[in-house]
Amino acid sequence: MRISLFYLAIFALCSIQACKKQSCISGTVLDAKTGLPIPDATVILVQQYSGSSATLTSHLSTDSTGSFYYMADDKTENGISIKGISKHGYAATNAAEIREEDDCRETTVRLEPLEGRLVLTLTNESGTTDPVYVQLFNQCQELSGVFDGISTTDPYPLLLQPGESRVDTLLRCLADSSSIRWKFAENAPWAGTNAFFAETTDPVSFHLKY
Repeated sequence: MRISLFYLAIFALCSIQACKKQSCISGTVLDAKTGLPIPDATVILVQQYSGSSATLTSHLSTDSTGSFYYMADDKTENGISIKGISKHGYAATNAAEIREEDDCRETTVRLEPLEGRLVLTLTNESGTTDPVYVQLFNQCQELSGVFDGISTTDPYPLLLQPGESRVDTLLRCLADSSSIRWKFAENAPWAGTNAFFAETTDPVSFHLKY
């Protein structure tokens, strides 16, 4: 009888451990305008460890149905939070209404599409043979320490011949002004501080002549 009680206690303990739920989060990322799922969106999650100030940052991508799922380990103290979500062609966001489901969290996030277009024209008027880098900054794409708000097209650096022009169309928010940064460089273009900035509120076009 004692042996039976002993094994019963062991079985109960193991069952409790097996039933212990770990923190997890799942969600779906949708287009705010069409309601369609957004595949390959980047989801950045942060989890806090018990008994310390240490955190773990994880990067996920949504699947073909716009869904993501993450299970934390058993050392997580306060669950998992969303640090940011982004996808090319959409405004980045960290806003997410999270529903509690036992130890798990569920959320549906709707990203606003970038419906603005900026036609960027570059013209080599000086005849320089230096390659040039160009980036377009959008406020709605910048999320503190998460997404840098940069729109760009390939290939860069550009090496235009004297008198040659190139036209690119870059996505941007309709309501936001933009900063265009450009610099001559062979590589590592943004090392240092001698990049040039140009502000524009024109939602249609910008012509950079150098």
